[in-house]
Order: sequence, then structure tokens, then C-alpha cells
Amino acid sequence: MGRLGLAGIVRGAGSALSSADRHFIRTRPRQPATTVAPPRPDARPDARSVAHHVAHHVARPISPGRTFRRQWSAVLTALLVLAASPHAFASPLVACAGARPATTPPASAHLGTLAKLDAIAPPTVGVRAVQSGAWSDPATWGGVAPAGRIVIPAGVGVVFDVPKSATLKSVRVEGCLELSSTQSARLITEFLYVAPGGELLAGTRKTPVPATVRAEIVFADLGPLDVVSDPSLLGKGLVAASRVRLYGALKTPRVKVAATPLKGATVIELAAAPVGWQVGDRVVLTGTRFIPQDAANGVVLASPTQDEIRYIAAVDGSTVQLSSKLSYSHPAPEPSLGAYLVNYSRNVRLATQNGATVPKSERGHAMFMSTETTIEGVEFFEMGRTDKSIRAIDAAELAAPTPSSNVKGRYPLHLHQVGFPADNVAPVVRGAAVWGSPGWGVAQHAGNAFLFQNNVWNAFGAGFVAESGNEIGAWVENTAIKGVGVDHIVKDAADVDAFDLGRTGDGFWLQSRSVRLHKNLAVGMTGGMGFVYFHRNTDLGSTQPLTPDFVAKSLCMPGSMRFKPQGIDKPQIAQFTDNEVIASEVGFHIVKPRPIEPHDIRSVIDNFTAWEVAKGVDITYTSRYTVKGGLLVGTWAATDTIGVDFGMNTYDLAVAGTKISSFDYGVNLSKAATRVFGRTSRYSVVGASFAGIRKKKFLNYDSSDQILAGPVTSKPPTLAFVWGSGPAIPYASALYLYVKGAKDDSSGRTIYPIATDEFLINWTNFQQLAAERGWMTLSTGEKAMVVPEFYSDRLTGEIFQTSFVVKPEAYFPWPATRLDGTPADQGRWRPLVGAPTAMNDYVATPANAPVLIDAFANDASADGVVIASGHTHARNGNVRQLADGSFEYAPYPDFRGVDRFSYWIRNHHGFVARGTVTVRVR
Repeated sequence: MGRLGLAGIVRGAGSALSSADRHFIRTRPRQPATTVAPPRPDARPDARSVAHHVAHHVARPISPGRTFRRQWSAVLTALLVLAASPHAFASPLVACAGARPATTPPASAHLGTLAKLDAIAPPTVGVRAVQSGAWSDPATWGGVAPAGRIVIPAGVGVVFDVPKSATLKSVRVEGCLELSSTQSARLITEFLYVAPGGELLAGTRKTPVPATVRAEIVFADLGPLDVVSDPSLLGKGLVAASRVRLYGALKTPRVKVAATPLKGATVIELAAAPVGWQVGDRVVLTGTRFIPQDAANGVVLASPTQDEIRYIAAVDGSTVQLSSKLSYSHPAPEPSLGAYLVNYSRNVRLATQNGATVPKSERGHAMFMSTETTIEGVEFFEMGRTDKSIRAIDAAELAAPTPSSNVKGRYPLHLHQVGFPADNVAPVVRGAAVWGSPGWGVAQHAGNAFLFQNNVWNAFGAGFVAESGNEIGAWVENTAIKGVGVDHIVKDAADVDAFDLGRTGDGFWLQSRSVRLHKNLAVGMTGGMGFVYFHRNTDLGSTQPLTPDFVAKSLCMPGSMRFKPQGIDKPQIAQFTDNEVIASEVGFHIVKPRPIEPHDIRSVIDNFTAWEVAKGVDITYTSRYTVKGGLLVGTWAATDTIGVDFGMNTYDLAVAGTKISSFDYGVNLSKAATRVFGRTSRYSVVGASFAGIRKKKFLNYDSSDQILAGPVTSKPPTLAFVWGSGPAIPYASALYLYVKGAKDDSSGRTIYPIATDEFLINWTNFQQLAAERGWMTLSTGEKAMVVPEFYSDRLTGEIFQTSFVVKPEAYFPWPATRLDGTPADQGRWRPLVGAPTAMNDYVATPANAPVLIDAFANDASADGVVIASGHTHARNGNVRQLADGSFEYAPYPDFRGVDRFSYWIRNHHGFVARGTVTVRVR
């Protein structure tokens, strides 16, 4: 059920930097507008500069009656000692110090990998830390210089605090390794392994590594991988089978320009003042012109964009001075649109040594396998070695591995099968920057995770990937720039068969439909798409991996899956709101195996903006989509451009209140199909506006299409089953049942569902439903069960719920107990009880702070029973329903405003009611 790492939100409490840090940055002398190289990674402050910095902060108030003097005076002396002596170990400032909470053991799926990792970073070979302390202190190592292989055993904490380490073969962490927060330091090793029970730390949630300190892990260029000790090619990089908490200094990830940047300019005026940006930061100004990818005979020759890389020479409020003149102008077709300046510099860094020049197979990678993963304000520079330009295979399939074998899973930032913990303890990646990758940028693989405000540049294949199809969580305000890919279609049969997908140069590639996307940006996908939802094949070991148990724990409306295993293509897209694509071939693209679905919940492409694109929205092999309130603007750099394309094997699609301009064709209402799904495709275009359409507003229009010029008028839908209004008892006892009827909504009246014999309930559904919810006895003495039914408005996407009663065949094996161990016999079904009452709720919470909502407290039912029956997602935050029915709402980072979500309750007899929770985030 929609879940957000609350701990991750609290970590980001307030702005990206403390008020004192922001003051420190603002009052620095303005630098001249000349070409500036990035700051030296090994620079460290002297005692005098530290004293000045701390004294400056000591007297600055942080709240009424409380000052930094009170907070920091006790450690001022320790800071001065740290600056003067690299061997000092100031335990009050060390995250590794003191009693450490136990780590979460690795998931069972990873146990077979641990022995392979032991061979790469042996537990008994190398220099061992003999006591807790600073890396620079000889006593930490028993007088032996740390070189070659390093082992930090359990119970020992080491702070890495030297400007530049010796080049190491491996570092194995069974205890605690912390990157210094007081001085810049660079750890150079070919392999870093956080073993079970170990911890890799940098900063803390409340005190991240200061922006003035640079903490680096550089993966050494020591030649090809050794396939004898490492046949799975896991080495060269970071593999974490345990806790990782890296907190760098957060900064504003991107800002839209306030005025058009012109060729030759060095000053950019932004719409808002960025926080945390510094002289020397690497930034990219997004291109705003689509340049088609150049390919011949299936080979990509060039993927040009007008994105421009620069360094910051000076920053003053919302004015940024660049290191050199712009090579292009960056215009926008409408006043509400504009280029973005995106920041890719972070003070905590993971990097491949000589990453831009070493062979791809010798680059470092970062794989995180623990639920205890937090990555904030971290840069991944020239990381990743999986090459998506050629065939990649699973390491387990390597019969005779070579150092250059191209295996899957070696990406710059890879959340590898971390599992499905509760949202408040799920992995969080916030404010990370990935610079360059021969494969994907950020991969979320079979798990729950939250990706906030991360930036990816120049990743081959795809920038952000939900890899398997069962991923949940949220991706918010992430940016992917410059996608390069192979020159074939996304559904290439060979790629599908090999499960080697996400290769076509796309911004966001999602096998899963249950990751929520909000305010993400894709720019410069010259041969690909901004957002791709693709649901053919999976590595989950089943064609129907979404089991009832998984659905009950992970989806917010589990009843929509009809209480049976389903394929990854069956849930609706959980959330797709306020996303944007610039200068790309296609804005949004969906490919499923087939359009048949088990429910009537719509996937809503809500307030989507795609401009300077050859195609705005491309919908294929699917049904029940609404393109709502969007802005789609075409390009002159392509031919036969289309605003919205209803493609092969589609039905029940709608465009509502969307502006479509500067395309050859506005909407393609194609009826092309490989089979007949229903009597009509039932397309609707309502309240759409068109401007600058060069050929036709509508392609393939016929009398079955609904075209209405007026605005969308919301009308709560009603649903009438063929057996009458629900709840009602359909037919006689049956082995199976097709749910059928008619629906009236904002688009008018239609058959329900559109496709013939689409909503099937059979023996499998009956068994799981009885096991989960139990059964009741009718007045006739027959046994029956109550079935929930979700349906939605075709133009607004608003979701509703009702129910009906069904009787399986007489010999159906009614269970004695439910899955939770309680009796399955729920007593007599009494239809006169009627529906419960769900009252609306209103709460408030500060920004970046979760709030608990006891929504059921003011709800009631005549039978005295109120049971949770699903909820919707909020637009700007995460909603998690707890076991007692209450909700935990956590706003997305830095959101302020009003947010809402709805929920349903049912009573003992299956009648439902809906309430709405309104949250004001201050």
C-alpha cells in the first residue's frame, strides 16, 4: 500500500542545508566570471579556518532562546584539535561511536552471493583494525600501515580521515567504517565490501557531511577483473550486504530558468534561488531543441543534444554565472515552459579512477542489497560497467566468464532485491547525482524504495529503471538528461526473450506500474522516450508474480486484483502526475502484452507536459487510460508528428482537458487490432484544445468516437450490474461469474466493461476471497461471499467502490478459518443494515514531517463494525495504512500546500463508504 520511507523524509527536515550553512555560503565573496575548475578533493581546512567557521556559527541563533553557542561550545576545542592533528579521534562527532543498533540480516535471496563476496574481500587476509579510532592513527592498526587488503572486524569503528589513502585491493567492513565529516578525505580501493553486520557511514541524518568537506571513495584502476576469484564479476566497486547511511550536503537539484538563456550568455537568471550551490559545481543547462538521433543499418551514429555542461563561476541568489559562454540559445514555445539548470556536484562521491577512459568492463559499480540503505547528497561519477549497447546476460548463465563478460546488474546505483519493508524503513535515495554510465543510471530491482530529487546524466539505455515489475515506492523530482540507446523498438523480440530491456535511450523505464511518479523530468532522449511503461517478460520466476499476499501488503486497493495471482501488467499505474519531457522523440509510451484487465481503475496521465517532441503520448496494447489536463507541444524537426496516438490493440481511452499544439496530427483514433475486444473502442476526446495543427486534428475518426468541445464536467459515476444495483445476488450458484452491467459517468453511459467477458471471477478467486474475508449465510441458508468492485470515471479518473454478493456451487469447499486464523463464518448477511458512514478528516503537519491520522475515529456503521477497504494515493505525499486502520501521511520532500487522499470502509455485511482526508502541509 502506498508507502514512503518516513525516516527518509525526516532526514530531509527543513531545507537542503541548515540556515547557518546557507548564511555561510551567501556571505562568501563573489568570484569573478571566469572558467573555474572543480575544487580540489583533498583540500582540508587549517586550524585557523576551522576556528573562524565555528566561531561564526556559535553565535547564530537556530531557535528562540537557543543558539549554536550552547550546542557547540562543548566541542569547539575538539574541532580545533581535529584541524591541527589528523590522528585525533573526536568521538562526539563520530557516527560509528558508541553502542550500534543491530543491522538487518541479508535477505535469503542474497545468501548464495555472500561466499562469492568473501572470495573477493577475504575475511582473514589483510591488515586488520585492532581498535576503534581514526584511519590515520597507527594505533588503530596495531602499528601496521593500512595497505593491500583491509579488514575492519565486528565491534570496531574506523573513521577514514586521510587526504588520500594508499591504493588498496579491498576493504572488508564487518564493523563500522565512517567517512570523515571534519576534513576532506579520499579512500582509494578496488573493492569495498560491507559484509553482514557491517556499516558504511558518512554524516548523520541531523548532521550531514558539511558542504565544505569532501568525502570520496575512488575505485582503483588495477586492470581487468580476476575471473578465478570473482567468476560472477561482482568486484571493482561497492557491494553492501548490510547497512549503508551516506548523508552528504543536500542542495537544490534543479531550477527552471526565469528568462530564455541566449547563445553567448554567461549569466542565467533562475526562477528561484538554489540552496547549496557553490562555485565550481558542475551544472547542465538542458537543451530545448529536438535533434533526431542519427542511425544507419540499425547502428546509432550520433545522439546529439543541445544540453550544455558548465561550471558555476559565481552564484548570487537566483543569478548564476557560468564558467564559459553558452553555445546555443534555449528558447521555449510557451511562457509557462523553460529550460532547467541542473546541478551534478555533490560533496560525498563514489567514482571510478580514470572512469572516462578505462575499458567499460573495468569501471566500478555500486550494489546495495540491504533494506537499511540511505543515500543522500552523493555523487556517482563515471560508475557502472554493464554495457546496454550490446547483449547483457545474467552472471549465473556465464559458462566461461572472461574479464570483459557483459553481465547485468553492475550499475552506478543499484538497489538490488532489497525486499519490501514498511515504508518508514525502506531504502531512500535523495539528492544523488549519477554522471555517465554505459548502462542504466539508477536501478530499483524487485523491492520497495523511494527516489527523491536525483539527477542522471548520459546513461546508455535508460536513466531510471524499475527492473522486474513488482517494485513499489515513489520517484519524485528526479531528472534524466541525454539518453542514448540502440536503434530498435522497445519491444524488440530478442531483447524481450533475453530479458535485456531498457536499451533504447529512455529517461524512465518501468517494468512496474506500482511505483508512483511525480514531478520527474526527462530531457534529450533523441532516439527514445521520456517515460516508458513496458510489461513483457520478467525475472520474477512466474508469469503471474503478483500474488494475493503480495498485493494485500503492497497495493492500496488490493481488492482490484480480484484475489488471484496477476501479471505485472495488471495493476493500474499508481501515480503519474506533473511529469515533464523536453526535446525527445516521444514523451510517454506504454506497451503491455494485451489490453485485458481485471478491474475498471484507470491509469491517469495527469498534468503531463511534453514539448519539442515528435509524439506526445503513445498508447499501445492497453486500455483504461485518461490523458488529463496536459500540455503537449510538437517539434518541426520530425515528420508525421502526433500529439496523442491511440495505437494497436487499445480501447476505452480518453483525452480530457489537454492542450495539443504544433503537431501534424492532434489525436490518432486508430482502431487497429489483432482481435476484436468489444463492440466499440469507446474513445473519448473531451475539452481538448488544439493550436497549430498542421494537417488534421483527428486521424481515423469514426462515429463510435466521442468528441466534445466543452469542458469536462465531473459527474460521480453510477454502476448498475446486469443483476441490479449492488449489493445484490447475481444468478444462481455458479462455478464462475462475468461481472457485467452499465456505467454512467462524466463521459456518458457505456457498457461495463467495454471488452466482452473481461471481468471474470472463477474458482480461484472464490477460494482466495473466502480465505481472506470469510463467508456469510443468506436468509435461504445458502453460503455466499461479498465481492468488492472498483470502478472509475473515464474523464477524471476518480475511483469508486461498491460490492455484490456471489454464491459459488454447492460443493465449494468453504474454509473453517480465514488466513488470519479467525473463523471464516461471518454470520448472517443482513442487507437492511445499509452502508456505513465515513466522515471527512482535516489535519495539518509541518513540511518534511509525517502525521498520524485516526480517520476511523469518526466513522460509524449500524452493525458496529468498520473495516479498512482500500485507499487512494495522495498527490504530494505518501500514504501508509497501519494495522489498526489509521493512516500515516508523509509529505514529499519540501512540499508545502494542500494534499488529499480518499479511503474506503466496509462494514460486516460488505457495504462500503468513502471518506476524504485533507492535509495542510505548512
